[in-house]
Amino acid sequence: MSHTMTEAARLFQFNTKALHARVNDLTPAEWRQQVADSSNALWVVGHVAIYRRTILRNIGLDLPTADWEAAFAKGTKPTNLPDKIGSKHLLDDLAATSERLGEALPGLTDEQLAGPFPRTLPDGSNTLGGAVLFLLWHETYHIGQLGLIRKILGKPTL
Repeated sequence: MSHTMTEAARLFQFNTKALHARVNDLTPAEWRQQVADSSNALWVVGHVAIYRRTILRNIGLDLPTADWEAAFAKGTKPTNLPDKIGSKHLLDDLAATSERLGEALPGLTDEQLAGPFPRTLPDGSNTLGGAVLFLLWHETYHIGQLGLIRKILGKPTL
């Protein structure tokens, strides 16, 4: 049992709560409202969701590709999101992946964590353990971005 991954699982669950707090009062229009030249809340949440799914797949869990995933990949634009993609579905997916990460991460062995990740991430991580930690940081960054989106939309800050 990895202490680091136990803490990572706890922080993913904390991030789920922090993310929900930042979006729970957004109107349907606010979810899609693009802020300056940046992202909208829907794209940020979808982007976080696909990277959680990436972690789950790379630790060996069978997770079929959802039809909405491609809309939130790196390099996509928030202005091109199909109308059929809704916030509730993404939030439900985040809750499910949070639970699955909480169950799976603490049980990873040191050998599994030292195994290769399919690509080198921007911080240089190329192991599964390094990728989990980088992607935890990555989603925390985006949750902060949701706080800025709230402020620009005139919502109270948290």
